[in-house]
Amino acid sequence: MIRIRAGAASDVGQVRQVNQDTVLVDERLFVVADGMGGHRGGEIASEIAVTTLRSTLTTWTADALAEAVQDANRAVVAYAEDDPSVKGMGTTVCALALVEDEGEERIAIVNVGDSRCYLAKREGGIEQQTEDHSLVATLERQGQLTAEEAAVHPHRNILTRALGIDEHVLVDLFEIRPFAGDRYLICSDGLFNEVSEPEIDAVMRRIDDPTGVAEELVRLANEGGGRDNISVVVVDVLPDAEHPVEGSTAGRLAKVVHAEEPLAEEIRRAGPPTAAAPTPVAVVDGGSEPVHPDAPPVAAAPPEADPPAAEPQRTRFTWRVAVFLLVLVAVAVAAAGIVTYYARSAYLVRLEDGELVVYKGRDVLFLSKELDERCGIPADQVEAAQVRRLEAGIEKTSAAETRQLILNSVTDPESPEVAASPCLLAEGETPPSTTSSSTTSTTASTTTTVADSTTTAPSVVIDSTVATAPSGG
Repeated sequence: MIRIRAGAASDVGQVRQVNQDTVLVDERLFVVADGMGGHRGGEIASEIAVTTLRSTLTTWTADALAEAVQDANRAVVAYAEDDPSVKGMGTTVCALALVEDEGEERIAIVNVGDSRCYLAKREGGIEQQTEDHSLVATLERQGQLTAEEAAVHPHRNILTRALGIDEHVLVDLFEIRPFAGDRYLICSDGLFNEVSEPEIDAVMRRIDDPTGVAEELVRLANEGGGRDNISVVVVDVLPDAEHPVEGSTAGRLAKVVHAEEPLAEEIRRAGPPTAAAPTPVAVVDGGSEPVHPDAPPVAAAPPEADPPAAEPQRTRFTWRVAVFLLVLVAVAVAAAGIVTYYARSAYLVRLEDGELVVYKGRDVLFLSKELDERCGIPADQVEAAQVRRLEAGIEKTSAAETRQLILNSVTDPESPEVAASPCLLAEGETPPSTTSSSTTSTTASTTTTVADSTTTAPSVVIDSTVATAPSGG
C-alpha cells in the first residue's frame, strides 16, 4: 500500500466563537469539513458528515467513497429534520482517500462546496485540484468575473453545493496516480481567504513535517485576520520501491469518476495534450473520452469540437423563461388587484371641522382614502359617548354599515339635519324636498259669558301658538 504521512491543525480564528470545522486524519482517509448554520448547526453538520464518512467507507474504491459522501449527506439532512433548532444546517466536505482501481493504487479526491485540495507542483507553485462550488467561482469560470474580482466579491461565500441541503448531493470525484514526493493540502476557506497561494506554496516547501506545515499555515491565517475557522490537513506520499520520486506533476489525473457540473464541458475546455505525457482516459457515466493531462482534474474535457467561433450561439430565452415571465406578470396583476380592492373596500366616519364627514377607501401603498360626503350633521347633534371615537375615525366595510353607524351616533335621528343628510341616502336615492311654508290660520274664537258678565277677548292662533288679544278696547 502507498506509504503516507500526514498532519493536521484546526483553529477557531480571531472572530468566530465556535470552531465549526471538523478534520480527520486516518490511515487511508483525510477530510476537512466546514460547517454552516448558526451557533450549533455548523459544528454538528461537519461532525456528522466526517463521522458518517469514516464509518460507512469500508470498501476502498472511488465508487464507495462517492456513496459514503451520499450517506453523510443523508445523515445531515435526517438530523436537521429531527431537530428543528438546527434546520438549514449544512457543511462542505473535501476528502482524500487511498483507493484501488483494477489492481492499481490511486488517490481519490472528492469535493462538495468550497473547501479545497491543492497539489504542490515539482516545477514550483501549487495547483488547485478541486473546483469551488460557489456563486463567484461559477461566474469566474464563465468569464463574468476575474480572479481579482472574485476574491473581493460581496457574495463570495454563497455556495451552490453543500451537504445537508437536499436528499441527493452532486459531487466531484476523481482519481490521481500517486507519485512519491507528492504533497497534498486539504483546507477550509479560512486558510485561502487569508493567505495567498504563493505564501502557502512557500510554507509547503520550507517545512518538511506535515504537522508543522499545517500549524504554520493556521498561524499565518490568524495573522492575516482569522475571520473564519481555519482547518488544514497535509498529506505526503512517501517513496518506496513501487512509487519512485518523479520529476513532474504532469499526467497525474487517472480517472474522473463523477463530475456532475452542468456547465463542466463549457467551463473546463483543455488545451492540446503535451508530448511529455500520454493522454489518460476518463470514465464519465460509463463511457470513455480522452482527457488532457493539463486540464483541471475535476471533469473530463469534451471530444474534439469545432472552434468556439463556429459553434451556434445558444439563446437564453427559452419557453421556460417565457412561462416564468407570464406567471410573474399574472402574480403582479393579481397582487395589484387585491391591494386595490382592499384599499377601496372601506368607509371612514369622522368628526372633522365640527361636522360628520365620510371618507371612502384606506391609505395603502400608493393609494389613499378620498372624501366621499360631508354629512351636514353638526357636532352638537352627536352623542357625547361617540365624540371621541368619531374624532379618531370609525371604519366600516359597507355603505349600509356606515349609515347605521351615523344613525346610532346622533342624538335625534329625526332632526331636520339628520333627515336631510346625504350620508344617509342609499345608492340611487334622492334627498327629500326641504321647501317649507308657514301656514297661518285664524280661528275665530267663540265669545262666552262668565259669571262677572265680562266679555273675553278673542283668541288668535298663529302657527299653533296661542296669543290673547288685549281686552277693553
